[in-house]
Amino acid sequence: MNTPSLRALPRWLTHLPLALPLIGAATAQAGPSQSTTPVPGGFVSACASPISSGTSWTPGLDLTAHFNTWPGRAACDSATFAGLAGGSTSASQASGATANQAAADAGLGFIHLSATNQGRYVDQFPIGVAGGGWRDTVTLQLDGFDGQPAIWTFAVAVDGSLHAANGGSAKAMLNAYKNNQELNRNVAGHDRGDSDLFTTDRQRVAWGVSRDGDRLIDDRIVFAVPVTIGQAFDFGVYATLAASTAAFSGSTQLTTASGDFMHSFRYAGSWGLSIGGEAVTGYGIDAASGVNWLLASPVPEPSTALLLALGSAGLWFGSRRRFMGG
Repeated sequence: MNTPSLRALPRWLTHLPLALPLIGAATAQAGPSQSTTPVPGGFVSACASPISSGTSWTPGLDLTAHFNTWPGRAACDSATFAGLAGGSTSASQASGATANQAAADAGLGFIHLSATNQGRYVDQFPIGVAGGGWRDTVTLQLDGFDGQPAIWTFAVAVDGSLHAANGGSAKAMLNAYKNNQELNRNVAGHDRGDSDLFTTDRQRVAWGVSRDGDRLIDDRIVFAVPVTIGQAFDFGVYATLAASTAAFSGSTQLTTASGDFMHSFRYAGSWGLSIGGEAVTGYGIDAASGVNWLLASPVPEPSTALLLALGSAGLWFGSRRRFMGG
């Protein structure tokens, strides 16, 4: 969902000031991000809007601030959580021919997201977008190696589905942070799995469908974190999911898109520890939360809010198919 070039726009739009879509009193308060949430803890955010800029949604950043440029049009909700509590949120809106919704549910070790959108090219990227994640303070321990530099790897299992029809677009993204900084891609041990290729110097991965198509994702991403044995640091994992349109033009064609990641973005266990390029065993991980990050997280049931949002999305898409004669 990149912002289109001027050549893709109707001729009358190319004569408008480029800043026109951004006009508005951006006075709303910012929502949570990976740098402002409790440790251990995390955040969830969901927004539904008849208009957006068509940007990509970097996991871990504040989703809600983007919609301050269109005050009163977007529905957004966010929540933070501390420790093992977890959090959930949802948002929906309907305006003219557009209708979209999003929901997020997360805790230490898991992120559940859903998003749907019905809209037209002429509506400028109507969208349902959800995001969130967790972070914890951990220390890698290995007898006799205090102060030594090392690389810790851990895995995240990804399980979900994406759908786009008649010009829709859906995209999921995942990344990881150390001490509020997104991990660099050049750290040895990072494995992007079967995610889409795109240009980035970060350990950020994505899966998408555009215009028409259905995609099932069953993947595993390995993140690599440079650490110092015996020194504490914060690590965090975040994801976003967006359903929108593939372009912005004068067309009134009605498009649909959705994403369902009910049991996805789950911590799949510590993958290993290496010192000087050699794998070592017998290490431990101390965590402020008390979570055993050596082990994979269990598969938790989605929250009631997320299940309700997904149920509503199913009813909405079913009614659309009947309306269109499918």
